[in-house]
Amino acid sequence: MRICPLVFLLLAKPLVAQFDYVSKSDRDNLTPYQTIPIVRPHDRIGWSADGNNNDPDDWNASPIALAFFAAYADRHDHFDLADQFVHFSNNNRLDQFDPFKIEQNNLNVLTAAEGFGYDLSKFFDLWRTDAETEAPPGYAPRGVYPEYDAALANAVDHILASSDESRFFWIQAGPFEFAYRCLQEAVYAHGATAENLRNTILVSHSSVNEDPAKWIEARDRITLAPRPAAGAERCVNDFVEQTGAKVGFLFTGNQGTVRFGGKDHDLWPLVDWMPESDCKIYRWMHQRFLFTAEFFQNARPNDKGRDGLDGSDAGMAFTLMTQNYNGNYQLWSDLVKDFCPEGSSFKN
Repeated sequence: MRICPLVFLLLAKPLVAQFDYVSKSDRDNLTPYQTIPIVRPHDRIGWSADGNNNDPDDWNASPIALAFFAAYADRHDHFDLADQFVHFSNNNRLDQFDPFKIEQNNLNVLTAAEGFGYDLSKFFDLWRTDAETEAPPGYAPRGVYPEYDAALANAVDHILASSDESRFFWIQAGPFEFAYRCLQEAVYAHGATAENLRNTILVSHSSVNEDPAKWIEARDRITLAPRPAAGAERCVNDFVEQTGAKVGFLFTGNQGTVRFGGKDHDLWPLVDWMPESDCKIYRWMHQRFLFTAEFFQNARPNDKGRDGLDGSDAGMAFTLMTQNYNGNYQLWSDLVKDFCPEGSSFKN
């Protein structure tokens, strides 16, 4: 990979400054390479998504991102999918439960994960339970939502493993409350250090997920007292007194619109190769894209005619791995369309 010399200059700066929170008012002033690092062989990547319970892009974005990471690993020796993709927490909006959305989201995520060769033990549905309960995950006793408990423990382990030699890039494709609870657990129950926190880097592209205003009032994991739900800024700043460090934060720029879509952008021609692909998994993905567009057209009568291919969260995967703010479906297609995972149940 040919790298701009400016990258090396900026990577030499202290990590606390490099990965600080970017306020909404400052975002228009971002320049390329100001905040985008290179994912090194000992760094790790996680993902946390609301599953279309916060905004309607995850049914598409999660398979698109999973395809991208797998294809990128196939073409780059410095990124090992099995070792470096370590966490996927799904359905992470803890105040909303829509059984149909969760079912469809899990179908897309787990089918893509299996098809592209991921270790499914790293994937967690935060709402999965066999118990009769009215308490949402994070509020019920431990054991009621076993995958929530497992996801929290997994994320805490990776926060505690984060160091100057091994960073944890945790992509937030949904609200930040679950990440905040994991950070609380790491700091208050396990003594996370300044080095742990500054090398746990929350990745975001949209204030839709960063803003806590859409949430109902939360109840704190540690004090059990009511409080506003946590947004990105609270995740970054709340643990300075205890640890002396901010949590890392990487803003990738808005990845919707002409990049990875939105309801008002007709980018379908850029993926018109998928229905004819020799690899079955891409044909399946395209069918699911069409299903998603039709579902939200019917579910939202006011959005009739707004049937663009919305997978905006997936742009965070592209930006993180390529150091390019300006990914799009054409560049994604160029990487993935000739990649068909060996041993996949979707291999033709």
